Amino acid sequence: MKKLIIITFLITSISGCKSSNLKKMFDELENMKSPDYSQIDELQLSESKAQIENTLMELYDADTTVMTATGLFKYGVDSTVLTSQWFKITFLNSKKITDIKNKALTDSLAIQIGNYLKPRVLNLKSYDRMDVIFINEASTSIEGATGSIKQTIQLSIPELDLIY
Repeated sequence: MKKLIIITFLITSISGCKSSNLKKMFDELENMKSPDYSQIDELQLSESKAQIENTLMELYDADTTVMTATGLFKYGVDSTVLTSQWFKITFLNSKKITDIKNKALTDSLAIQIGNYLKPRVLNLKSYDRMDVIFINEASTSIEGATGSIKQTIQLSIPELDLIY
């Protein structure tokens, strides 16, 4: 009986400590400053963004093509700091992708896309990498629901080497 009481006391005290630590961590998260997205460099292009997206959409026979810049922030006590930034281009339902699971095909297409974009992104050196994302949506047999398969290929800048 003594052992049971001791074990119960230990479990209660340990879980009590954990819950106060969890509460403290949640409070810190709640009070954390939001990242300053203005720190991310906007894409500076030699042509209009819409023109480049439309050209790539036609070249790679995609339903939609979207190009954006994004970044990763490190959270400090009083501030957030941009630690890396990259740009990504997303292709929805590209007909050039005959098998999205074929890594050699998607890697080859990503490098072609990188070579197309390299001279058109004027501030290329501002970015750590380029992500080329292929998404293929397919209907499923469940009442018109759709599923999707996504393949992300990361390329180093300026070399356009594959990052694994």
